[in-house]
Amino acid sequence: MGYQYGYENFMGKPVRLGDNIELNGKEFEVAGILETVGNSQDDRQIYMTLEDFKELFNSGDRVDFIIAQIKPAENMTRVVDKAERVLRKERGVTEKTQDFEISTPSS
Repeated sequence: MGYQYGYENFMGKPVRLGDNIELNGKEFEVAGILETVGNSQDDRQIYMTLEDFKELFNSGDRVDFIIAQIKPAENMTRVVDKAERVLRKERGVTEKTQDFEISTPSS
């Protein structure tokens, strides 16, 4: 869970490691609470497995958002270029018809 839920407020009360929370009628155990990143949107995130997400929100195979972290020695531009090529191929689009966007900390 994001910092704000763990240390400030989740449905009216702070949550601690090991507590159970209910989302859409399904119970989850809090496995970890992240450090603050100073951005309220990020600090209010709830992370779960893809399988749990699909079941909870009946999303099928649709994925709307991916977060990735690169190794410190990696070149950001090269990683972004490769990710764009892989995603275009997977989605069957070209540079001109690309239907996704990759954001980096610098952008």
